[in-house]
Amino acid sequence: MIASVLASLAVGLAATAAEPDIKILTRGLAPGEIVLIAVHGQAQEKPPRGRLGERRLAFYKAKSGAFAALAAFDLDAATGPVRLELELAGDG
Repeated sequence: MIASVLASLAVGLAATAAEPDIKILTRGLAPGEIVLIAVHGQAQEKPPRGRLGERRLAFYKAKSGAFAALAAFDLDAATGPVRLELELAGDG
């Protein structure tokens, strides 16, 4: 079941002034659903880098100041865990 999709969260952190706040928002964990990944508290203007499964995430700066990326679960993908990897920029 895709309910365990976000259970595998790997976050690589460089030295940052404050802990980032990472939010993962979706209306459901099912094939075809869209996921919003928001990173608040990112010290620099440089966006995070990341992947959801095999797909690279493209982050943009939202009006709130957070960096956000949209991704979708493949319609044809088998259900089960999907790895989310994020690399956050530090201030150095």
